Amino acid sequence: MIWILGMALLLSLATMCTVADNYTSAVLPAGNVSATLAAPPSVAGTGTDYNSGMVELQTGWNLVGIPRRLSEDKNSASLFAHVDSAGRSIWTYDPVGKGWKDLTAQDKLSPLDGYFIYSAKPDKITLSYSVDPLQVPPVKDLQTGWNLVGFSGASDASARDSLLSIRKTWTQVIGWDPAKQQTEDSIINGGNDTHADSRMMVPMRAYWVYADSPCSLASIGA
Repeated sequence: MIWILGMALLLSLATMCTVADNYTSAVLPAGNVSATLAAPPSVAGTGTDYNSGMVELQTGWNLVGIPRRLSEDKNSASLFAHVDSAGRSIWTYDPVGKGWKDLTAQDKLSPLDGYFIYSAKPDKITLSYSVDPLQVPPVKDLQTGWNLVGFSGASDASARDSLLSIRKTWTQVIGWDPAKQQTEDSIINGGNDTHADSRMMVPMRAYWVYADSPCSLASIGA
């Protein structure tokens, strides 16, 4: 089911389609990642705190979301510098260029974006939010196809509510379970049972979101 495309910096999961369940897996950065489709884990005890900006990393790959605008003096990938990445890069995904982008310390971090971070041991990252009272809620432009999207809510929210601003455009959501080091079952717009769009999205995480046309996703947080 799983294949690695040569030396390219991605790992694609095989497409699985049936009449009842039509879902396509997302790509993941290479680097000793083992990914399989499995039942979604419990969202309890995520070890994150939206209000303080605290993100707890688990050993292995973590898919971290930037939910709000960061303060200007703390808005660069250098805030990840203390993480023992075992020589692996930090990645985000560019749907326009159709490929992965590895971050430099100077790269800015954007709200509603997602980042794959490898940690050799449990660790913590503290995000410093902007306190500008005049800032407008962030919006992320999505392209047709897969987009890496940081969840913007302060507490768990269903995919249906989280993606309300693009309710006619999104088709699937796929999360990443850092404890199991594997993808979660897809969430399907209008789906039911395991794939129901009532399933929760979790603060400080990011998700693959498939859009069938360009659209703009509005933040549901502050």
